[in-house]
Amino acid sequence: MQIQSMLALLLGLSILDSCVITCGGADGAPSWHPHHHRAHEVKLDEGSSNDASWATCSKCTTCNPTVPVIVPTPTSPILAQVPNAPAIPDVEPKNECAECGGCNVRLRRLSERVPFEDNDAKVFLGASGAAVLLADTAKGEEVVLKMWCGIQGEYHQSNGQKDPIPPTCKDQDYTDMEKCPDQHYGLGPCNFRLLASLDQLYRDANLTAVIPRSWTGPVIGTHPGPLPGSTNAKSDGVRISTMAQYFTLAKGVSVESVRGLATQKHKALAQSIKPLQVQQAAMADLLFSESDRHGQNVMIDEDGNINLIDNEGAFGPTNSMFLPGGQKFEVYRIGYGAVCCGNTGKCPGQPQTRPAAENMFDYRCFVKDYKMGN
Repeated sequence: MQIQSMLALLLGLSILDSCVITCGGADGAPSWHPHHHRAHEVKLDEGSSNDASWATCSKCTTCNPTVPVIVPTPTSPILAQVPNAPAIPDVEPKNECAECGGCNVRLRRLSERVPFEDNDAKVFLGASGAAVLLADTAKGEEVVLKMWCGIQGEYHQSNGQKDPIPPTCKDQDYTDMEKCPDQHYGLGPCNFRLLASLDQLYRDANLTAVIPRSWTGPVIGTHPGPLPGSTNAKSDGVRISTMAQYFTLAKGVSVESVRGLATQKHKALAQSIKPLQVQQAAMADLLFSESDRHGQNVMIDEDGNINLIDNEGAFGPTNSMFLPGGQKFEVYRIGYGAVCCGNTGKCPGQPQTRPAAENMFDYRCFVKDYKMGN
């Protein structure tokens, strides 16, 4: 009953926040919208007459961040505080620069592998089709950016992605959240409204210890370049001005990339996993009905701290590796072939001989008497 009451309260807050964000003022206009300029635009840093800048160069191979990233204060309405991305100025096409200033971030691609403990681990680049990038800010901070659309220069997240990120957003003119479809790929404002509301709910539910802070903001930068081994010259130095979702950096690597987590090799790491964090992760996925919590969306660092990423699957059919009974939990317990044999065409499927390491995160292993609540 306590869980049900809390869930009802949180859902009520979500509805209220969505109304604050999308219903707007007395004139009926939305509080924030790509074409609604109640929110101010970012002031461009054009530099001196002798400086090369994002605003004055037609292309810029390396753009140094000199414009601050604006982080909204945690009050409603969040999106009303968000400045619009500026229009890309028209300049002489031949005015190409090797290095310039005037960006608010320096964009970088994710590395395919990163050091972890005494080895290195694979980095999963994302399967949603969105652009996921690292970015350096003017303050020297490292953040993660996610964009579903609005990138010029034919950006591909991975070699397996057939089509580039759409250069324009299909929902640029959406002013009503109810028009947003369930499938958000290629959409900007629909994703921003959802994630802005979720960020507030995670704070209200005191779950930010396991979920990175997130906010919407403009990106003023240049294309991070083609994929390794690609010869796509269309991306070289291309200027980018679009809206993105910012995230504080979740340290570590995905649980799925730590092979042998349940073996003697990583015994110390497994023993350092924090029970309270597992409880918070399980509660987050239960309260917000997360539908896509698998091992690639759970980060773990070398001290055993965990963070939940890629949370757009909220308010779907609950499916989490932290919660027994769901498809993802069972895949890790008895194997994909046994649970999803319809996809392999080999039913009945053969169970795997032992559970995957992700089953270590069954919340019942981290609470007294294997249960939470009454």
